[in-house]
Amino acid sequence: MRAISDDISSGRVAVGARLPTEQELCSQYRVGRHTIREAIRRLVDVGMVERRPRLGTSVISAEPVVGYRWLPESAEDIAANVNATWIVRPRGTVIKADEAIAHRLGCNVGDRWFRFAGPRILRDRRMREPVCFSEQYVPNTAKARRVIANCGLVTRRRL
Repeated sequence: MRAISDDISSGRVAVGARLPTEQELCSQYRVGRHTIREAIRRLVDVGMVERRPRLGTSVISAEPVVGYRWLPESAEDIAANVNATWIVRPRGTVIKADEAIAHRLGCNVGDRWFRFAGPRILRDRRMREPVCFSEQYVPNTAKARRVIANCGLVTRRRL
């Protein structure tokens, strides 16, 4: 992990770049596939890279993110992430839940929701690189419409 981490921290592998395939990394660092998989798993755990099926592994931070967890394990973890980070240039839209979103949110197909999404950075701004990408859904209620209208976050005219 140290060699890959050093390559990312030094800028030899830029934030936003994709890492080579596991096979290419094995050849480059002259180690086995298990070693590369473990190294990448640890880099995910410290918030430096992100793995996506069929898309590969992308660098999301040049340095380990203190206290970063790839998957929250509790409501407290989610709250801690919200308190330690903020969404940069959030984009908001009004959506109607399709079948997949209705399943995810536990609502009815056709229900209206506000969807906010954007990259998150640490609040203390010592790192400008995103630590994760955040997506939230807020039920389309009268109270939510008033709050959101005051913030100017939704791109669609009609709330």
